[in-house]
Amino acid sequence: MIARLYLTAHTDLSRLDPTQVEFILALKPFSRHPSESGESRIKEAHDLGFKLHLEWDALMEEPRFLSMTQNWSARYVSSVRVKDAGAALWLRDHTSLDIWLHLEAGHHNRVAVESWKQRLGDRLKGVILSNELPQKTIQSWCDSLNLQTELLALGPLLLFHSPRKLLSPLKKEELHEELLATGASVESPHKGFPLLENEHGTFMFHPKDLCLIDRFDELQASRLNYYRIDDRQENAIVQSLVQDFIRAPLSAEALKHDWSKDWMRGYWNINKSDVLFDKLTNPHLQKTPDIIAEVIDGKKSHWLAVKVLGPQLLQGQDIEVVSPLGKVKIARLVWMKNSKFQECERIGSQEIGFIPWVTGTPTKSVIRYAPARSSSADAPSESEAES
Repeated sequence: MIARLYLTAHTDLSRLDPTQVEFILALKPFSRHPSESGESRIKEAHDLGFKLHLEWDALMEEPRFLSMTQNWSARYVSSVRVKDAGAALWLRDHTSLDIWLHLEAGHHNRVAVESWKQRLGDRLKGVILSNELPQKTIQSWCDSLNLQTELLALGPLLLFHSPRKLLSPLKKEELHEELLATGASVESPHKGFPLLENEHGTFMFHPKDLCLIDRFDELQASRLNYYRIDDRQENAIVQSLVQDFIRAPLSAEALKHDWSKDWMRGYWNINKSDVLFDKLTNPHLQKTPDIIAEVIDGKKSHWLAVKVLGPQLLQGQDIEVVSPLGKVKIARLVWMKNSKFQECERIGSQEIGFIPWVTGTPTKSVIRYAPARSSSADAPSESEAES
């Protein structure tokens, strides 16, 4: 199994072996996330015997597509990694380069992949598989497709792309080539989604990066031909650690320690849609008659904003706050405030109010009255509301 790495200014070609790694060129205007390395560096890598692959994952409207193809130039590369169907067919008809299909955003059944073999014939050399496929499916496809295969093994996980520029209307100052922000879900407690806007539109990534290299033996057992590491957002030190790992893929601990984001394994060992069925039947996420309120917002260490679903919420009562994951915290309503943030003793049905902060209770947590305690049991102290 050979590594594929993006060629950047920090890539130390002298430390790498052409039999262990091949390079991806993310160049303007072809790449959605260009990482310019300069023609002299590209030529250097080529002269050292490294295989080079041009990444064409940018989606282009027709005028731009026609302009770009009329001035086509792809020196030093042996193949093109292409996402757009029109671009794939143009490469088939107008070049002699090998074609790799970028199928990460779809193609969850083998019939769809096989259909491309009919369209592109022997020009199709390989496919970049979706990370939404579990390990067993990937292994099965590698055995039966009769194509070379590649999978992202470490790097950002794209969740959403729109060709529209969704961030720049929110900014008043002059914009640069890229605009960065973070977003939060309005339907769940999840937040911290990295957002990026550039000339190709707006992208949203998972807060954690995908990592499979800490299961390197499993990657090899899946019979993949290539594993890809996308370290373009990392600093020179981390990129050097990536090169160390490629030379000797024994342990990913050093990389994990210095990588800029936490890691996750995605769908590798499980089809996450199965997990969703468990969540849909989770009683803690259902509005049962004993639920008296729902958490709609919070300010850490200060308050929770709640909407009352039952008849009323009363000060001095013991409550259970149940998170979307089913974790239960017990607290006492030592104070309450209404929607005007004024002290009150009750919050009526369908009204919004504020109660003391309770840790580990994000948005969508539900509140019910706690079961009555025995007289010998200690009542929850005021500090319990903040524990």
